[in-house]
Amino acid sequence: MADLKLRPLPQPHIPLVSPINEQAAQAFYEYWKDADRILRAVAKFVNEDEPYQPDFATDGDVYAAAANDKVLTTERLATAAAPVAITDGSSPTFDWAAGVNRTWVLSANRTVPNPTNVQPGTWRTIRAIGADGSSRSIGFGSNFAGDIPTVAVTNSAPMLLTFFAVSATRILVSAMKA
Repeated sequence: MADLKLRPLPQPHIPLVSPINEQAAQAFYEYWKDADRILRAVAKFVNEDEPYQPDFATDGDVYAAAANDKVLTTERLATAAAPVAITDGSSPTFDWAAGVNRTWVLSANRTVPNPTNVQPGTWRTIRAIGADGSSRSIGFGSNFAGDIPTVAVTNSAPMLLTFFAVSATRILVSAMKA
């Protein structure tokens, strides 16, 4: 790539006849100073020896809505939307920052625990399905609000649970057949 050479920018020449023209001239001069500063920064960037290497966001950065100045690509949005399994057990955990869309295979009646790392203003989903033909009921922790649904699932009748975080301790929940 050819070196980028800078020429001095022409300085404005506005006749100063009145205070209004003087203000306009000063504003115009400030504009040119800003433009010159921007062009010099661009030239420095273009003439760098090493190419710019952006720091791309990971799925974890997307889940956690991390404020880390990383580049977010459309491909990353798609991979971050892939379902992440919740490990079933008597005390399952629901980490809000561990996935956007989740799956949960229930082997017994369970309660969706109050999630950790909640980011207000964001959504999460869980596709809940029973491990076998037995009906499994799902309850909800104390931070869930709204018209709390009555949820029962089997291996042939899953449900999609949708959550919206109003605050870190108030989460609206809804359910539909999945």
